[in-house]
Amino acid sequence: MATLVSTFTRSVLAEMLVENTGAHLLDSGGAYGRHHERNRGKTEADFEASPSVLFDKYGVSLNVYHYLTRRLAYAPHLQGEFDDFVASSPDDEGWLSLAESFAQGKDRDARTWNTYNGECLLSQTVQGVSFQDNGETYALIQIHGGCDVRGGYTKPRIFRVVVDMAEDFPYDHASYFAECSANNEHDLYHDCGHFTNTAGVSADDGELMKWSDEHDEYRCGVCGAPIIFHAPEPY
Repeated sequence: MATLVSTFTRSVLAEMLVENTGAHLLDSGGAYGRHHERNRGKTEADFEASPSVLFDKYGVSLNVYHYLTRRLAYAPHLQGEFDDFVASSPDDEGWLSLAESFAQGKDRDARTWNTYNGECLLSQTVQGVSFQDNGETYALIQIHGGCDVRGGYTKPRIFRVVVDMAEDFPYDHASYFAECSANNEHDLYHDCGHFTNTAGVSADDGELMKWSDEHDEYRCGVCGAPIIFHAPEPY
């Protein structure tokens, strides 16, 4: 059963990442490309094979696909309820408003959030409404597929939050480990824009983790060895 749930979850999230969320009046996708356009043609297998931490010369991000698949389980029974709720609602009501109304019908203390509004390194913004139902935490999730964060979100899908700190989801999306491939004494931990080394001492990423144009990767600022990135384990 767990394998089946996991398979559904991966498939649904992969579907969301390639969903055409259109063009918003405020975004600049024509110049930079919208997320759903960049993901076009990718399959579930492609997302599975992608690293959990992404990086380029401009910075490091956490792969939104892996972040979500490790913390959520698709809830088709509630998705059916939500789809029926949408079908009976006014046509001009937006997705977020529909998600909030549905969640508040289950839990008057339902919580709306957007990862853009805080420290976040996810590769794509995630918006959601979290609520309690029968002692479990669920979230109506929308992934931002546009360019400007003010518009271009997917249709909401409902997931059960399966981590210990379910009621605080989403969390721990602004941290990663930067491991020196030659000497673990040079390893770094990043959290909310700050680095510490293995001794717990604050470190300057500009000195201890440097981009190499020659090798197209980050190198240890102490010994020059390649940096290996790891995403934090869910808890």
